[in-house]
Amino acid sequence: MSSASDLFQKFTAAANAAVEIRQPDSTLVCRTTLSAISDVASRLDAGDYFATVNLPQGNRLTRHVSVSSQGFEPQGIFDHVRSSFDSLPNRETSFSTFSSRLTPLAAKSSIAGLESMGRTGNAVNKPPLYGRVFTREGQSFELNKEHFRTKNSSEIEIWNAETEVIVFQVLRIGWPALNILLPSGVKVLLAAPSGQNGLDFQVRFDVELVDSLLELRSEGSLAAIVTVAKAIKSDSILELANQNLTAAVSLCYMVVRWGEMQEAQEAVDTLGKLHPSKPDLWVLRGEVAARAGFHAKALECFLHCRSIGLPAATLGLTSLVDRLRFYAASFADAQEIAFDTEMQRATVRTLEGVQPFASRCNFEMILTNYPGLDVNSPNAKDRVSESTLDSADGSVRLT
Repeated sequence: MSSASDLFQKFTAAANAAVEIRQPDSTLVCRTTLSAISDVASRLDAGDYFATVNLPQGNRLTRHVSVSSQGFEPQGIFDHVRSSFDSLPNRETSFSTFSSRLTPLAAKSSIAGLESMGRTGNAVNKPPLYGRVFTREGQSFELNKEHFRTKNSSEIEIWNAETEVIVFQVLRIGWPALNILLPSGVKVLLAAPSGQNGLDFQVRFDVELVDSLLELRSEGSLAAIVTVAKAIKSDSILELANQNLTAAVSLCYMVVRWGEMQEAQEAVDTLGKLHPSKPDLWVLRGEVAARAGFHAKALECFLHCRSIGLPAATLGLTSLVDRLRFYAASFADAQEIAFDTEMQRATVRTLEGVQPFASRCNFEMILTNYPGLDVNSPNAKDRVSESTLDSADGSVRLT
């Protein structure tokens, strides 16, 4: 490849790099691309923000952005992105978009950007990690070796030994607490790389097909994922569900978005009836119904999550919020989709309940996550302290 062609390729990829802008408390403000960041920033209220840029091979760059009444100077971000691209090998570079509606499940992600917003110092030595677990209802229970193992001084493997979704909370002095919805059948490798202040997550199902698709996702190989998704049949999903329900649900998300809708509908309907307490399956049932034009049925499915909890997959959380916003907007705009007053009120209440979690979620991770010591109240402002650990019932040192 010629140097001119390579330069053009890198320039194009950089311009299309997805950017997420958040407030210092981690509240999501907007998503855009690097080429449009100046225009977007000029419309923000004056103040401090953090802009996170998706870089190649799963890397992310987070920079402080100070917006004044005249806008802001993006040159610092451009310089860092350019230096990152200059270090790339001369090959085609694929980027994932921040919009979960357009991208498959992420296999790897970094929450360094999320945590950097809550840093209270520049300590060289990484503080130890602590963890505890909760039920969906916020009740803590004993964390033991059935839930984690320390692989080395900086890597911990965590998993759910229960039958239902649990909330795994990671505690680190000086940082916001991080909560991860952890369904059964999935393992998360939590790592604090040497020389970095952030934490990396790798998700694994120990199911070859699903893990391979997640690896393709981390490489940005959307075309390959679409090809595989179109070949997946409902029988294969249902057979997998007997071994690993969470992995089967992950396949359902992929098939709904990129596969054959008939196959997705058969699998989702069957699994939904067999597992009526799974929020992800209610979201999937709602998404299938919405795409078929049955909006009353779809909204009923989405509203059901209000009583049983958040979906464990970030794709499900994105779908839930986007659909609720769509239906709420249809009420105000008096569109053709008609719902009774009580359903309209329920939609608004459900959206108000879900929005705080979605606005603080890192959607680069496939599992729903959010900051906050109280697992029922997202909050990135509170930092973990020594006194916090002393009062954190059930917390166990992980590293």
